[in-house]
Amino acid sequence: MNGLPTGSPDRRRPVESPDRRHSVESPDRGHPVEPQAWGHSVEPLRLGVDRDRCVGAGMCALKAPAVFDQDEEEGLVVLRQPVPAPEHRAAARMAAGLCPAGAIALDSPDPAGS
Repeated sequence: MNGLPTGSPDRRRPVESPDRRHSVESPDRGHPVEPQAWGHSVEPLRLGVDRDRCVGAGMCALKAPAVFDQDEEEGLVVLRQPVPAPEHRAAARMAAGLCPAGAIALDSPDPAGS
């Protein structure tokens, strides 16, 4: 017996949400699978940061440490990979969404102009 009255649903059992049931995730980390995993070619993700807008919250560096860092003097964002590797793209997108100042731009223009 589980200690619940007969006929009561077991409230400890997680309920699957419809959105989660249909999401596509990688088995190792639970992150969305990148489209190239399905054999599609994808343009590289280009990132840009606005250090004047950054408030130093550090969410980017916590979520995507391979892509973002913080400088030691002011704690402002440092972009380590303007074009993140495919395995870091999902985390970079998440970090951009978590930035409280909106200091991270996705798909920013190529600084080389190509």
